Amino acid sequence: MSLTHFYARSTGGVLKPNPFFLSAGLWSAFLERLAPLLPLTALLIFQFEYLNKHKMASPAAFIECLRRLLGAA
Repeated sequence: MSLTHFYARSTGGVLKPNPFFLSAGLWSAFLERLAPLLPLTALLIFQFEYLNKHKMASPAAFIECLRRLLGAA
């Protein structure tokens, strides 16, 4: 599962939309599991694949999705 990749490979090798892309639920679960290490963690880095208009309508749409994700934390 990945928060940062828009597409995921199916078992047949075909690309399909990733239902966990910028998922607030997956992000919250990740932070819960990371909680014991947070005092030792300086930063978290997000790395996103190239999001063209086929994947994301606009930069503003991406920023809005990211805001919702981070606001759920």
